[in-house]
Amino acid sequence: IYLTGAHFWDLDDTTNFRYGQEFYPESAWLGSSDFMISIGKKRVVELSGEIAGLFRNQNTRDTLAPVFNLQSQFVEKNLKPNLSSSFDIAANSLLKFNLFNGNSQLEIGSQFVGPGFIHPGAFGLRNDVWRKDARWIQQLNGNKLKLTGKYITERDNFSDAKSITTNMYQYGVDVDLNYSKFPQTRISIDRINLKNTLYTYQTNLINLLLNKNFKISKKSSANTVLNGVYY
Repeated sequence: IYLTGAHFWDLDDTTNFRYGQEFYPESAWLGSSDFMISIGKKRVVELSGEIAGLFRNQNTRDTLAPVFNLQSQFVEKNLKPNLSSSFDIAANSLLKFNLFNGNSQLEIGSQFVGPGFIHPGAFGLRNDVWRKDARWIQQLNGNKLKLTGKYITERDNFSDAKSITTNMYQYGVDVDLNYSKFPQTRISIDRINLKNTLYTYQTNLINLLLNKNFKISKKSSANTVLNGVYY
């Protein structure tokens, strides 16, 4: 079990006007706990996950809201909530079954990011989304050949806070080859379906990845990667 805490804040003198809009200094507190539990010496069953809570002030210059009526001096002194404050959570979980001496794995996962989980130090973080996926991984020929079947579904805007809802589901297979005489190879073939109120989009995605290591001398080596995508 791991416990993590982080504090983010802008300096008051770093705000300025951009594109005709003033950006106010922000601050945020983040606390999370991630864990992993396994059963049996061979870890037949593994359960792992993480849950995080984010408290954010979008404007540290704002005043304290009278409606808060806080009873905790610790919260009022350290978090300093005000009219721009918000709180939300994010979580992920993974249930894994290691079967047939680890040659087969079944993975069932879930990821959730609340609509208010917007960290000022992580631009572009997707929120208001719930993702679920399932994978069957099969090892063959002494782990030199690995086959993966996957199904992924993603529900967007479950809080109805966005103007447009986009849902996605994806299924496909991955083939991994790891033979010493040939480059490490991964072939991924996926079918992706997107749907919202404006359009429906479907596509096939094929990805070929080659990775080869070269030993030049005792003290030096080289690595070459070739990646091709058909979309």
